[in-house]
Amino acid sequence: MSSRQKGFALLAQALTNLCDLPNLFLLSLGRKGSEIAARVPHLHLDHLYNDSMLSLVYSAADLFVVPSLHDNLPNTVLEAMSCGVPVVGFEVGGIPDMVRPSVTGLLVPPGDVDALAGAIRRSLQDSAERTEMGANCRRIAVEEYALEVQARRYVTLYERALGQSRPSVCC
Repeated sequence: MSSRQKGFALLAQALTNLCDLPNLFLLSLGRKGSEIAARVPHLHLDHLYNDSMLSLVYSAADLFVVPSLHDNLPNTVLEAMSCGVPVVGFEVGGIPDMVRPSVTGLLVPPGDVDALAGAIRRSLQDSAERTEMGANCRRIAVEEYALEVQARRYVTLYERALGQSRPSVCC
């Protein structure tokens, strides 16, 4: 997916409206780092291949922002939610399937930089709501997206598709 579609430039624009927030710090991950014009301290980490390190990075965040303009069901959203981190993003693709407004995060209209900045501000300034959304993120990630849950759903789907019950084990 092109970097334009990932929406980092839109996030950078939104951050220019948030420079007044105390302790605002942007940590970005991925193959290619981008510069931001906003006066926000920023650290870019390359792609992390160590799951434990990735979990630590997510867990250190107060908020995960996914500014993608097109995406299916991004793993990054699920990874953040699994670490109990609420998500703010554009209401596109599969993102609304995971981000439930005011439950696991906030969604804004695609490409609306002012709305994105507003949602980030709201999330960072309301620690009680952010804490509740973070707890919901973790609970929903475990209840609905755990590998065991997904495996059971596939078995059920295949059984329905085949029109038969689970095969019995013999011998």
